[in-house]
Amino acid sequence: MQGVKRTIGILKFGKSMKTERHPSKVPMKPTLPDVAARKGLTLVEMIMVVVMLALVAGVITPRITSTLGFNDLKLESQRVKAKLIYAQQAAIDAQRRYRIVFDKVNDAMILRYSPQDNATFNDIMTIPLERGIVIDSTTFATAGADTVEFDTFGSPLQAGQVVLRSPDGSTQTVEVLPVTGKVEIP
Repeated sequence: MQGVKRTIGILKFGKSMKTERHPSKVPMKPTLPDVAARKGLTLVEMIMVVVMLALVAGVITPRITSTLGFNDLKLESQRVKAKLIYAQQAAIDAQRRYRIVFDKVNDAMILRYSPQDNATFNDIMTIPLERGIVIDSTTFATAGADTVEFDTFGSPLQAGQVVLRSPDGSTQTVEVLPVTGKVEIP
């Protein structure tokens, strides 16, 4: 029974039996109960942590926001490219003329097709640009400004490009090449 009391004494007070009998020896390192007695952080430690977090946030935030803006512009230019390719393929498949009108006022693309007579065009859908991206300029001059039209072979009636601009002022160009109608982002 006495051995059990000694073991409990060792666990409770964190001292070995040797140091109790020989006080002249060097005491042991602080044990877990001694370290756990200190609760929380000091005010200086807390201030240092807040200052370091503020510095990290101040350095990283501008890089993240500029990267996100660039990615939005890149994503929208990929969407414009995809819609141009869609209009080109639809013209070939349906053997009808298809147009995309770039509406600079509403920052949208309007997809249209000619039923049969090639004189009138019906709207299929309006695709607004997203994420604050705007249509900066176009060089298409088919059927009025800001329109690219594909014939039944998928060739554009006139080659050109559309320039998109993000809120931070950066731009991205989507180009339709002559004859083949290949759509690319240079």
